[in-house]
Amino acid sequence: IKMVLTGSWALYSSSYQTPQYCKDSNGFVHFRGTMKDGTNAQTAFVTLPEGFRPPFTITTPAYYTGSLVSTGIQVTKLGVCKFVSVASGTSTGQIGLDGVSFFAKQRRHTVATGQQGETSDIGTGLVA
Repeated sequence: IKMVLTGSWALYSSSYQTPQYCKDSNGFVHFRGTMKDGTNAQTAFVTLPEGFRPPFTITTPAYYTGSLVSTGIQVTKLGVCKFVSVASGTSTGQIGLDGVSFFAKQRRHTVATGQQGETSDIGTGLVA
């Protein structure tokens, strides 16, 4: 699915893959593509829809060609995706999303365990 980039985020160039995301049959979300020009300090570049969000906030390393250090992508349980770094400023360098993957929260269902009303997250083995 093509990302609808927000704020000042944009495709790095027409020679690069458009930022996209997908979810595989095991419930993992994968990003690909290259972007630029966003304000790096916690500025969202996309908000993922239900079904593509992790069960808790995750941060994963991201490829970056500019001068910023300790860069990564943060995805919140509400689906807000941000480029994060130690430095402040505008990320005019190339930010690669290839290799960013995480487990998405699955729909809830009732399990037959003999305890009435027990639910679990499909694919996580967690019982609530």
